[in-house]
Amino acid sequence: MKDFEHLNPVCVFFFFFSVVFITAFFPHPIFTAVSLLGAVFMQFFCGKSGGLRSYLPYIFVFIITALLNPLISHNGKTVLFVLNDNPITLEALLFGINSAGMILSVILWFRCFSKVMTSDKLLYLFSVLSPKAALVLSIALRYVPLFFKKRREISDSAKGMGIFKADNAPDRLKGHMGVFSALVTWGLEKGIITADSMEARGYGTGRRSRFSLFAFKLKDGLFLGISGLLFLFVLLGQIFGGMNYSFYPSVSISLAPPTLIFSAVFLVLCFLPCFINAKEELKWRHLQQKI
Repeated sequence: MKDFEHLNPVCVFFFFFSVVFITAFFPHPIFTAVSLLGAVFMQFFCGKSGGLRSYLPYIFVFIITALLNPLISHNGKTVLFVLNDNPITLEALLFGINSAGMILSVILWFRCFSKVMTSDKLLYLFSVLSPKAALVLSIALRYVPLFFKKRREISDSAKGMGIFKADNAPDRLKGHMGVFSALVTWGLEKGIITADSMEARGYGTGRRSRFSLFAFKLKDGLFLGISGLLFLFVLLGQIFGGMNYSFYPSVSISLAPPTLIFSAVFLVLCFLPCFINAKEELKWRHLQQKI
């Protein structure tokens, strides 16, 4: 992301929370389709597209989840065909597709969340609630890439020395256990060194101070206010029954004006970061043309 990525972490976190909350707890078919479309667009803005090959696992999960429901649930009036004396109904298939779309949307939104919300932004959020928990989280996030890097180093060293054998399954298991043992030993040693370093620098002996690279600006307040109003409007529409739908015993989806209005508002909420970055992209191209 460009401009959206540089917003205050509170605004970014609230946006992802609101979209995922509505998608997961109010799986209206229109909402599911809008959320899935917005999540796919966000992949490109986040730089996480990676081509079609990177989406193959998600497509596989979508197909399996969509087909699993009609094989388990046989409710519904419209029977498509009979499989092993069990009716496969259209309503169960559509319900499975909607559930699969909801799950896929949430996964893709969290994929964008992991890209935008870096460790320093998470530390900024948790430091307000619990400084100690934020410190533990920051250290844990720091150790994740270090563990992967060190595992590769230990594995390559063991293979170069002829210790790591991959001739058969027992040898591979023994080699992996040796790498894991060395990795755990290294992790414990690094933990002790970190604790001694923090104690030597006087951590916990005086009054705790806070430092942050993030400031809450006017644009952050505008984004938070707009996204909050959109989220509240959609939430109230769901609570007061403005989005009525049912799959059993037959498919019934209301396309009344309130439904279309709430759907349009949710679409604006999902594409709000895309609108911001599109505006910045057009502004940047306009400035380049003046040069």
